[in-house]
Amino acid sequence: MEAFYSCDALQETVIPKSVKEIESYAFGGNSSLEKVYYQGSKDEWISIEKQYTGLENTTIVLITVD
Repeated sequence: MEAFYSCDALQETVIPKSVKEIESYAFGGNSSLEKVYYQGSKDEWISIEKQYTGLENTTIVLITVD
């Protein structure tokens, strides 16, 4: 939990499609995070267990990696 909480230096990050859960407040309190690149499909992103992660106002960009 709270892996990147209040990490204001973090502006962008990549989440691999192998991630199945993002714990509560993992990115909370981070006012600088603008984009998260997810290496999977929209359906895979939706299926990730996540609640109150701090990503609620962050742009999620879906990218496909072969």
